[in-house]
Amino acid sequence: MPFAAAVPGPTSRHVRNFCGDRLRIRPESLVQLSLNFIGQHLTQCALHVNYLRSGKINRAMPTLQNELKKRGPFASVEQEAMLSILRTSDLLENRLARLLREYGLTPSQYNVLRILRGEGKPMPCLEVAQRMIQVAPAITRVVDQLLKLNFINKNRSADDGRVFMIELKPSGTRLLKKLDRPMLDLHTSLMECVTKAEQKSLIRILEAVRTGITA
Repeated sequence: MPFAAAVPGPTSRHVRNFCGDRLRIRPESLVQLSLNFIGQHLTQCALHVNYLRSGKINRAMPTLQNELKKRGPFASVEQEAMLSILRTSDLLENRLARLLREYGLTPSQYNVLRILRGEGKPMPCLEVAQRMIQVAPAITRVVDQLLKLNFINKNRSADDGRVFMIELKPSGTRLLKKLDRPMLDLHTSLMECVTKAEQKSLIRILEAVRTGITA
């Protein structure tokens, strides 16, 4: 067994366990123990290398208190939870905005285009505003920006001249198609540190919070 011959092992027939007790073991058993010990450590090293190659860094997750350099503790668990949501939302929005800037859009503009594509037909401006992820009080400004970019059409409703209807143009559809894959990849990369089960739990928790707010 060439590998065994090349591995230096204990030369004494006596070893001590973790409690310090002196044990008598046969030489062949010592060789086997050495091989098992080395095998376990090689496995651990391989796992560590793969972990590093994945681009992840093995370090403790910073707490919100450390991130904010807050000296004292939070006033309550509820306060820490709420501030943690706001902090996380800000980080996610920044990454989203960074991607959308590459395509000449803002998050609000992208949201409007997605709503129109999902509906598949002209919609009243106010209804679009109600269905947005973030409330947009200046929906008229967002619509005007998209009109200028030539991504949507805007016309008065045939049933009510006070209502403006907007619809997605082919140019807007083409832009969204270009964004579909990069957006999905961004979602995956931002959530890869959390398991699927944890993500589902997070969704249920946030749903409960929103229900409590709107109730």
